[in-house]
Amino acid sequence: MKVVSLLPSATEIICLVGGTDMLVGRSHECDYPPNIRDRAILTGAKNKFESCQQMNDAVDATLSTGEGLYYIKENLIKQLQPDVIITQSLCNVCSVDLRLVQQLVSDMAKHNSNNGSSMNCSSNGVHAGSPNQVKNDTASAAAPGASIIINDPDLNTPKIISLNPFTLEEVLQDALLVGDALGLQQQAQEAVAGLQRRINAAQAFLAQQPPLQHRTVSSWCQTVMHVP
Repeated sequence: MKVVSLLPSATEIICLVGGTDMLVGRSHECDYPPNIRDRAILTGAKNKFESCQQMNDAVDATLSTGEGLYYIKENLIKQLQPDVIITQSLCNVCSVDLRLVQQLVSDMAKHNSNNGSSMNCSSNGVHAGSPNQVKNDTASAAAPGASIIINDPDLNTPKIISLNPFTLEEVLQDALLVGDALGLQQQAQEAVAGLQRRINAAQAFLAQQPPLQHRTVSSWCQTVMHVP
């Protein structure tokens, strides 16, 4: 199986569950673990960072035109012929979003059809919380915790996994989802169990400490954006 990750956290999850050798391509932002840096870089940013204010203005200007902030190297992805592409639909500013990946896979389906295959372009989504529950649309892709798999067994195109966790628990569920999709269920379960033990240990430690004072975390300087 060949896997492409267009999201740094997805790349880490793939490696966490034992899929490092399956990874054939990554985003321009994926840099951990270090041993995946030799994988093909499949995305890029349209705007170059110079300052917080400059990037803020560039993002506003680009989004106002209806365009995305990133590009995908479509020909390279087609050459790699991945079985699975992992992306996200939480934020069209932070990373390549689901819409762009769906367009790529749609183009691949049309190419297959033009080559003589009588295929349609329908898709099914499977929620992370219930891997056997099939949906016939992708409208819930951006809903809280609604990580999905989009796949049509009748199409000779990559399966899309869109990770959209809103909580730490949903991040762990996503690791199980990815492990299941890559045929690494046992490895994923063991990895998640290990993470849960670390979380439990941290919570037990904090429970013995004085109450923490509130802090404000700013994720951007100009204009100021605060992390809730």
